[in-house]
Amino acid sequence: MKLVYHRHLPLDQSLRCARPQRRLPPHDPADRVLLAEFDDGRGGGPLSRWEVRAFDPAGQFHAWFAPRGFVHLQLWQPWFGISVLTPSRLTLDRFEAYPLDGWKRGTPDYATLVRLLEAAYAVRLPDAARVAGWRAVLD
Repeated sequence: MKLVYHRHLPLDQSLRCARPQRRLPPHDPADRVLLAEFDDGRGGGPLSRWEVRAFDPAGQFHAWFAPRGFVHLQLWQPWFGISVLTPSRLTLDRFEAYPLDGWKRGTPDYATLVRLLEAAYAVRLPDAARVAGWRAVLD
């Protein structure tokens, strides 16, 4: 078995996977399709990998969510099981992360969310301009 660790975390913390036992809606990545992958720039292998996900435009979730103003992107970190939803009516026009402090946490300020996730998991989210570019595809 190959052990992978995150060089920015203490070994015991990096080996502990933060994924919750169950993924709460609307944070389950299995409900979405993969649009893109990116590395957080630290070169930490799976610990630095993020995915950009969205509902399949031809799928049932999109058909229900879109007319209600609930369309959003999900940034998904598979190792830690971190989900970040971009603002929509679903999240009261806030960025929402899960799990953070054991539950969902929303903030209208992306920079605040970046700081909270970096403090909790030593992960980096993409810069705000990159996220805005991905969100523009949905509009």
